Amino acid sequence: MPQLGLGSSLSRGGVTPSGFENNYAVDFNGSSNYLNTQSTFQTIIRGGSFSIGCWIKPDDGIPGSASYFFGCRDTNSIISGFVETGMFPGFIQVHFTVGGNQAVWQSALAVFSDGAVSDYAHIVAVFDGENDQIYCYKNGDSLGAHGVFDGDTSSITTGDYTSSESLHFGAYNNNGTPGDWYDGHIDEMSVWGRVLTSAECTTLYNDGVPLDIINSGTLANKLEGWYRVEEGTGTTVNDSSDNDVAGVLSHDIYSTTVPE
Repeated sequence: MPQLGLGSSLSRGGVTPSGFENNYAVDFNGSSNYLNTQSTFQTIIRGGSFSIGCWIKPDDGIPGSASYFFGCRDTNSIISGFVETGMFPGFIQVHFTVGGNQAVWQSALAVFSDGAVSDYAHIVAVFDGENDQIYCYKNGDSLGAHGVFDGDTSSITTGDYTSSESLHFGAYNNNGTPGDWYDGHIDEMSVWGRVLTSAECTTLYNDGVPLDIINSGTLANKLEGWYRVEEGTGTTVNDSSDNDVAGVLSHDIYSTTVPE
């Protein structure tokens, strides 16, 4: 059993620090709901190394169409992550495009199976500019890459990434028009301006329980966005990072079904 520090409590999974609560997630309907972060994150993307993480619980592990849990596009600058259908049902893909050059990473195996998903999965997409590589973690474990979709970004000049479009969660922001909707729950959406290590991804997973990123060792380092959706009502979503740029929900879609 994990050792509890003063003021901590033991959840079904990991340890939750005293005073830190996770009472709400957002439940996207797969047709019109999204979170607009109101941030392009252009500066950190141009830097080449960044990470995007969130807890996801799709309503169907093999959706009827590609289900984007994050994404944005401004002409030829694209960044996205989605659950696949078609030839690779239940697999996860991550895309990064700058100019005419594209990098695609895909999980070696299906991450989800057909039907209702019972538990949240914590997903982190890591864009490692120093090593020209995209890779992903699920619940703290590295996911292998599938064949030619190996996430090689060596052809991409990240400094040329140019976008006036904000990153969306729960949909793909296609030149200002949301689409490719995600159907299901998402919680604790985060963006870092650096590569997260394997150990940090394991810490973030915390045996299935969200934790206080700000007060969890190195995890606060270069945290550029953290949308906890703890408001519980309305459409404004606070950014708990130091940047403090609030996001906006398309609808009041809060849910008490959270990772635990």
